[in-house]
Amino acid sequence: MKVAFVASLQEKKNHQFHYLAIIDLLEGLGHTVFYRHITQFNIDDISQSENLNIKFYKKVFQALKAADLVVAEISCQSISIGYIISETLKIGKPVVALTTATVPPVTTYLEEQMPLIVHQYVSIRALEEELPLLISQVEPKKEKKFNFFLPPELDEYLLKAASEKRLSKSEYLRQLLAKDQH
Repeated sequence: MKVAFVASLQEKKNHQFHYLAIIDLLEGLGHTVFYRHITQFNIDDISQSENLNIKFYKKVFQALKAADLVVAEISCQSISIGYIISETLKIGKPVVALTTATVPPVTTYLEEQMPLIVHQYVSIRALEEELPLLISQVEPKKEKKFNFFLPPELDEYLLKAASEKRLSKSEYLRQLLAKDQH
């Protein structure tokens, strides 16, 4: 799975160990991790240069668009990270927000907004065991293949009905089921 990692640049110096450890854990689980925006930029540079600031946020949003999942380290509250989480949820991508803080961050009040999971971890060692379970809770469900037998007259009707709508037989049946579901 493609994972975008986001965290506070403001606190990068103090939490760099955690940031890099989380990136290593994600890669160790076999995920492709987009994190260069965290390692290549620092807060002093982007605060003083409008061009670097724009370049940084372009990289962040490129990573978000390319990712299937966003993992955010939110131990240090950051309006920027809150905004990035909000934008990620708006486009319907899942977010796993990790924190070492004992006081719940504001984002815990967003947990009702699926697919957001806020998780407090005690140590990187504990997170090593917890992270696969957290990711499995937000992994997109795979489509199921379903085969069945049709009598010839139903197969002819299905072919005719699907052809009239210029759809495959499978897509025609999916649309029928979706319509019946609502």
